[in-house]
Amino acid sequence: MKRNGFTLVEITIAMGLMTFVLMSLIGLMSVGLGSGKAAQIQTIEASALRMVQAQMRTNAPSAFSGVLYFFNYDGTTNATSNGAFLQCEVTTNQPTNAVSPANFVGVKLEFSHPLSAPATNRTTNVFHASLSR
Repeated sequence: MKRNGFTLVEITIAMGLMTFVLMSLIGLMSVGLGSGKAAQIQTIEASALRMVQAQMRTNAPSAFSGVLYFFNYDGTTNATSNGAFLQCEVTTNQPTNAVSPANFVGVKLEFSHPLSAPATNRTTNVFHASLSR
């Protein structure tokens, strides 16, 4: 007599393999989502760095010390912290012992995000750069 269909053992093994594969995929998805979010934040920070650098090349760098910039989650600038995702604080120091101190400035950009979180729970990234005009 010929039987059609699968036995209970075959179905159990197939379900076990499917469960293993699905759990692995779910684990990889969380890693991918985290990497995507980190890449988006790094893109916003790089854009902010280019913006500040361009402004410092055309204006007096010492005027930027203590300035706060706010950015939305899509990377656009925001006039205030209301609704902003990321904050950038600019600090400059113009060395007195440089070859031509009027054309050389040290810049520190401190990024904090998300602004909706309490200050103690924010992630902070700091960038140091030396710019010459």
